[in-house]
Amino acid sequence: MLTTTIELLASLLDVERRWTAWGLAAEVGVCHKTVLHIVHDILGYRKIAAHWVPHALSEHMMMGFVANKCCRFLLSAGRR
Repeated sequence: MLTTTIELLASLLDVERRWTAWGLAAEVGVCHKTVLHIVHDILGYRKIAAHWVPHALSEHMMMGFVANKCCRFLLSAGRR
């Protein structure tokens, strides 16, 4: 049960990061405190600016972040 709940929460957060703990609890069918425990302690997410984000970025995620910032910078420089 716990493994499937963790996998379900992880897949829900992969699709959409703007979940509330109460919304995730209703979707999965567990207590919101259980959701907070799994999301914070097991999956390692933190709530920042209404989005659940991984607390530690993997190398792949960091490269995507840097590439996104570079593209935005180049696009904004082209508009000037």
